Amino acid sequence: MKKKKKQVQAGTTRRVFRYFRYTECDAFGQYLHEMSLDGWHFQKWQMGLVFEKGEPADITYCVEVFPKGSEMDLKPEEQAEEYADYCSVAGWELIDGQRKFCIFRRRDPDAMPIVTEEERFENVWKAERRELLRDMLVPVLLTAQFWCRALGREFADWIFSPPYLWILLVATLLLAERLLQCGRTILWSVRGKQALREGRPVSYGRQPFRRIMEWILVILLETGVVALLVSISMPKAGLALVGSIFVILTFTAAILWFRPSRGTNWWLQIGGGIGLTFFLIIVSVAVVFTENGTAENQKALAQLPLTQENFREMSGEPDYAEYVSEKSIFGSRMKGTVLWMNEELEGDTLSYDVYRSRYAWVLDKIWKTERDAAYYRDAEEIDPNTWDALEVRSNMGGIAVCARYEDALLFFYADTPPSEDQTELILEKLDLLEDAH
Repeated sequence: MKKKKKQVQAGTTRRVFRYFRYTECDAFGQYLHEMSLDGWHFQKWQMGLVFEKGEPADITYCVEVFPKGSEMDLKPEEQAEEYADYCSVAGWELIDGQRKFCIFRRRDPDAMPIVTEEERFENVWKAERRELLRDMLVPVLLTAQFWCRALGREFADWIFSPPYLWILLVATLLLAERLLQCGRTILWSVRGKQALREGRPVSYGRQPFRRIMEWILVILLETGVVALLVSISMPKAGLALVGSIFVILTFTAAILWFRPSRGTNWWLQIGGGIGLTFFLIIVSVAVVFTENGTAENQKALAQLPLTQENFREMSGEPDYAEYVSEKSIFGSRMKGTVLWMNEELEGDTLSYDVYRSRYAWVLDKIWKTERDAAYYRDAEEIDPNTWDALEVRSNMGGIAVCARYEDALLFFYADTPPSEDQTELILEKLDLLEDAH
């Protein structure tokens, strides 16, 4: 078994960061045994497994799952201590415990097993089932939410955004990994029950690469979220997310270091969750009000291919401008919005979305979902030659227009609609002349 793991050394102690599932309790005990043969003896759990350097010794460890323990236990609670007194009579010394794990060291060479094979299997299987359900909850909810959004009203936002597609892919892979883990555990339980019926010992060995893959997928998912916020011109939100992750990791490390009691840990988790929620709300509000300032407006205006000034006279400067350009393997999307306020504080809005794709099913889906938006709902079909398109629908007296081309879609909204002789100029500015018929 490989022993090289990420670890922090200081003097005669070593802190090793390893994680074991309940079904790996024998592998856990074997790992501690091999460390003792190298002179590293397990002392306690404190933000990792803490070992102390000593003389090499052949120490037998037994890692048991205590059924009355809790996932919130960071040290042996009163019931675990009483359980340890019972085990001490049988020749086993409790060293430390965390969650439902209790780590014992054999004192008496003739010590009997702490529990029977049947009791041990039942304890492990019950604890593992609950952990699996908890591990499945977040991936199932996240993946279901992402797919519902990606295939629903936000289809156009997801299909052309590489960060969104990345998040969708990684979330799906994370769920698949958890489902695979669930299948492996069910298979383990079936084999375990069969072994008990045949009088054979149940295997509680290591499952290689499992935890590494989970961490890789979680990191990739968080990377995709940060990349998404940066890609939509919200780098401050990306920094806020990174900062939130750092706060969570620091808070978790502090809890694991000081090891509060079960009750205190519950209150810390609840209080920390509420505090983090308020922090994220405050940061989100601050980001929304600071991201779209004057500099952002000027940057968007420089990139926008079309504004109201291109087909009529405007005075002053626009109060708001937004430009989004995205491209993925499914096509591209260009979105522009300009809001101009006059002296009477009346708004004049120009908004357009241009979608391009070589996949007909992508354009069909967008054509259907975007036409359900408030601007284009109940739009009536008009002469397609007015926009040199295959199909054109107009609503609200020409204020909202959606046009379909062979490999492109245009959704155009203007409070002051352009005249018919200005459509060619608009198509030219939006690079749609080649698609026009």
